[in-house]
Amino acid sequence: MIEVRFRTVNIETTEHGTLHLRGDFSLATVMHLEEIIDRVDHREFAVQAISCLLWSPQVGEEEVRSWPDELLASVVRTWSRRKEGTPWALPDDELPFPAFLDACRDYVADFERRVRDTLQSFGRQMEDLHTRLGNMAHTVNIVQTTLRSVTEAVVEPLRNFQTAVAQSTPVSIPFRLGTLFEGFPDVTKIVQLHRAYLETNQLLDQSGYPFLAPVMPDLFAELTDVRRIPPRVQSAVVTKRLRSITCSSSFETELHDNCRRSSVLAPRWRILEKALRAHRNRDYELSIPASLTQVEGIFTDALVLRNLVVLVNETPCERDPTGQPRLDKHGSPIRLHGLGQKVRSSDLRNEHVLSVISEFLVASLIPERNGILHGSDVTYARARLSVQSILLIYALVTELAYIEGEER
Repeated sequence: MIEVRFRTVNIETTEHGTLHLRGDFSLATVMHLEEIIDRVDHREFAVQAISCLLWSPQVGEEEVRSWPDELLASVVRTWSRRKEGTPWALPDDELPFPAFLDACRDYVADFERRVRDTLQSFGRQMEDLHTRLGNMAHTVNIVQTTLRSVTEAVVEPLRNFQTAVAQSTPVSIPFRLGTLFEGFPDVTKIVQLHRAYLETNQLLDQSGYPFLAPVMPDLFAELTDVRRIPPRVQSAVVTKRLRSITCSSSFETELHDNCRRSSVLAPRWRILEKALRAHRNRDYELSIPASLTQVEGIFTDALVLRNLVVLVNETPCERDPTGQPRLDKHGSPIRLHGLGQKVRSSDLRNEHVLSVISEFLVASLIPERNGILHGSDVTYARARLSVQSILLIYALVTELAYIEGEER
């Protein structure tokens, strides 16, 4: 990490009293020295370097240039011996200006290397972050942790770094080192992305779709303007937008492709296709029950693939710590008959997407689902419930396709 430090070197002189110089070169000084190092002679280089370091008394560059060689040499030697970090050994028996220039040349080269190392390290973290964002559907927790760590460990120091540049670089100094910063990422966009993710996630949660953010990261752009409308109508607008998405041909194509590639999901497509058709036609009396049965079926498939339940004669049963069916007091496997039992008996701590879906099922959907599928609720035909059911299928199909990809 590059640090800009300002410990003072105090030098007593007969002609000017106590001179107060910075203990090390500021960023502005390094850039200035890099610009002039091959353009001026040894003595002029020392004049400009000392002028940059000298902050009290207020002595101009012309006055430093008029100093006798003995005074300038004494200041250069004393500062080099007391320099913060690694002191520079300059000759005492001859004028130190050539050796001082060579030491500064090495210093500037090392500074450039450290700048490059810093930017390369930042670039690697950005590439890693980009990869994680690309797989957001299955690494939401990691993404949030990465964004937080990048913000704390990289973004803030770089902001301080940029502030130091802005505050210490004279506008008249050509900035050749600036070429190192070409294409430098705007770290503000990372912070904005994190904020947009959190705000969209909150909006989806409040609107009844808390399970969507991990599997549909593109909703950030789709719902950006919704966050700016009055809160009382946000939920309705979100449902309308999501219904439009679920009725699109691209949505059906993606769902079909994921099912077609899966030996587990392929047999379900004929039912899912009819549920989608009913949903598009606003025939919610048919779309909702058909979708809810498939939600339970695909959720169970995912539990089986993740070895969170055990199949005994094609019936899902509780799993004990050894991976065998958990037995009741009569020695029989404990069967899981309903969606609620399957959710509550499964350890989903390491399954982020399934865990988020299960929380929604327990908190919102299972009670309503039971009344619908058992025939006691005949007033369930609502657009929001149909959209929720279709999107639950989408989330589960996406997750199951990911699980199967890992198993291959």
